[in-house]
Amino acid sequence: MDKNACILPEKINGKYVIFHRIFPEILIDFVDDLDFDGEGRWLEGQFKIPIMESASSWDSRKVAAGPPPMRTKDGWLFIYHAIDDKDEFRYKIGAMLLDINYPPKVLARTTHPILEPLARL
Repeated sequence: MDKNACILPEKINGKYVIFHRIFPEILIDFVDDLDFDGEGRWLEGQFKIPIMESASSWDSRKVAAGPPPMRTKDGWLFIYHAIDDKDEFRYKIGAMLLDINYPPKVLARTTHPILEPLARL
C-alpha cells in the first residue's frame, strides 16, 4: 500500500519529485506531470531512502515522508517520521538534508529523533 506522499515544491530538471512510502522505505519518483487519471499509471519507486538497519537505530522498522521538503541554502530540509522494532507503536520525527539538485541523495540524517512522544496511553 502506498502512503505518506508529498511533492517537492519546485521541479528538478523539469520534473516533479514525488516522495511516497511503500513499506518500509521512502520511495522517490521523478515524473513529467501529475496527471494520474486511473488508467493504470503508477509510481515506480525509481529511488529509495531506506530504513536504518542498525538494531539500535530509532528508524529501523519503517520511514515515511512528512510535509513537503523546504529549500535551504544547504539543501532540501526533509522532515520524516519513523518507528523501530523495539517500539513499533511510537512514531518519532527526524530530519534529513537532501541534495538541492538531486533529492535522492541524502547529505545528512539525524541519528536520534528530534521530536518524540514521552507519554504512553
